[in-house]
Amino acid sequence: MRKFNLCIFLFCLWSGLASAQTEPVQLSDSAIVSLLTCTPANEVYSLYGHTAIRIYDPAIRFDVVFNYGMFDFSAPNFIYRFARGET
Repeated sequence: MRKFNLCIFLFCLWSGLASAQTEPVQLSDSAIVSLLTCTPANEVYSLYGHTAIRIYDPAIRFDVVFNYGMFDFSAPNFIYRFARGET
C-alpha cells in the first residue's frame, strides 16, 4: 500500500511540474514514451491500479510524467459515480 501511495504522490508531483511548462516542446528522434503502471490496491478507486504516461527525451533534457484519472474522494456519491464511470 505504501508503494502505491508513493507512486500516486510522485505522479501528482510530476504532473504539477509538467503543467508549469508553458512553451511547446519539440522532441528529438531519441524521445521515448513509456506507460507507468502501479499495481492494484484494496481501495475501490485503485482496484485496477493506476497508470500515467512518461515522455523522456535525453537529447533536450526533457522528462515529464502526465498523470490522469484524478478525482475528488470527498465528492457526493463518489463510489456510486465511480462505479458508473462518471468520475
